[in-house]
Amino acid sequence: MKKFWLILGLLFLIGCSESDQTMLKTFELTNEIQKMNVTGRGLIPYHDNEEEIVDREIVIEHVSDIQKVKDALQNATESTGKNTAEGPLFVLELTFEGGYSKVIDLWYYTEAKTGRFEVDDVMYQLNEDSVSQLIELFESYREQLVQ
Repeated sequence: MKKFWLILGLLFLIGCSESDQTMLKTFELTNEIQKMNVTGRGLIPYHDNEEEIVDREIVIEHVSDIQKVKDALQNATESTGKNTAEGPLFVLELTFEGGYSKVIDLWYYTEAKTGRFEVDDVMYQLNEDSVSQLIELFESYREQLVQ
């Protein structure tokens, strides 16, 4: 009977340790964002006759728009995939209450509806819904730049 309980206990410990390893870490923002500067080559259409891609900048201060970006980031999971040598499509500078800021490099691929971001040397994978929300949000600001 002792062997039965010993084996059952070991199986329980093995099961617990495996479940801890499969839990994916998510990205968390604990402080309130006051504004967000978005810089990147994805903010204006690129034309073949341009000699180089020019980064554009927008400032997002509307609470609802900031919340959309915050939700998208916080729904992401840590990625174990390789980083790319390709520069980010966008650089997000989040300014928090108290005046400090954090920089996030962001990539998304419209056709594939995939995206990821890097912050503090950690890569995170965006889910498909979050990518769609970010595309829609950034496209609305891009239209303001073109006008």
